[in-house]
Amino acid sequence: MPVQVSYPGVYIQEAPSGVRAITGVSTSIAALIGITTRGRMGVPTRLLSFADYERAFGNDTVISGDELTAKEAGVDGNMIRAGVDYATPSPESTFNMRVFRHVVNALGELEVQAEENFQNLSMDPSQGRFVQAIVNQQSSLVDVEVPSSININVPCFAGYSLSGLILKTVPFEPDIRSALNAITGAGNNRIQISVNDSPFVTALLPGLVDTTTPFSEWRTLINAALNPFGVQVTIGRLRAGRSAISALSQQ
Repeated sequence: MPVQVSYPGVYIQEAPSGVRAITGVSTSIAALIGITTRGRMGVPTRLLSFADYERAFGNDTVISGDELTAKEAGVDGNMIRAGVDYATPSPESTFNMRVFRHVVNALGELEVQAEENFQNLSMDPSQGRFVQAIVNQQSSLVDVEVPSSININVPCFAGYSLSGLILKTVPFEPDIRSALNAITGAGNNRIQISVNDSPFVTALLPGLVDTTTPFSEWRTLINAALNPFGVQVTIGRLRAGRSAISALSQQ
């Protein structure tokens, strides 16, 4: 603030600095995303210890990975890359692998010089498509080593399929029913569904009328179509803040 001058002399006036201090924050917080044997879907969960993790997500999650080594010596081995996807008939137990080498072309840009693709690989040494055996025999770029510590005896756990439409402005049940009926009533009511590798069945979703058991009309129709294959689904509503999501899951 201005200094009140009362007589001749030297006065000091302090002006606020233009520099703003940076507020300290914790640098030891990590976010974990992956597959667990249980846990809430789509909801971030704060964990303060490994015991918290085990209580929320279980203690038998297996994390393992392949170790890839270039077959040929030299710095070009540093340009080999690998990618994995799960677009297989059994994505819970098999995967596809793409291995390729980058080179720098005359324009200074990276381009793929050599590429190899391996389909339906398994981490189980007893399977015919065991990744280590297949890649090591067929690849000219890399060798694969699967850690001996991998536990292949962990049983597969029940999957959970979540799909639906986020309705951002309809927080109450009657509004959700009306919004979904408007969508299906416009002709967007045909779905195809497969559960546990069953053949795909087609269902035409009717309008929602039942006010006591939400989505009962959809559930009855879909389960009737799936009944010959011995599988069933449930349909419900999930809350996500002020949004609502219609969700379908396997029983």
